[in-house]
Amino acid sequence: MPRRLPADWRAVFGVPLLVGLATLVGLLAALLHEGAGGVAAWLSLSLPLALIAWHVGKAYLGKARIGRAHAPRDRAARRT
Repeated sequence: MPRRLPADWRAVFGVPLLVGLATLVGLLAALLHEGAGGVAAWLSLSLPLALIAWHVGKAYLGKARIGRAHAPRDRAARRT
């Protein structure tokens, strides 16, 4: 069996660091700027919530697809 190489730190921490940086930029924009800074703050601070919603939706829809895949087989079993 070939030896597995360790993961690069960017592969492990890249996305969380980018989300954290975007959140920090949003917090600073909300504190230091008006107008466009408020819009930038709302967008960057909603990024973690959007990612959470996307992953929860992906997990929920994945389970729903699995359930639907077995539905026609169950209907066919009822007919016989």
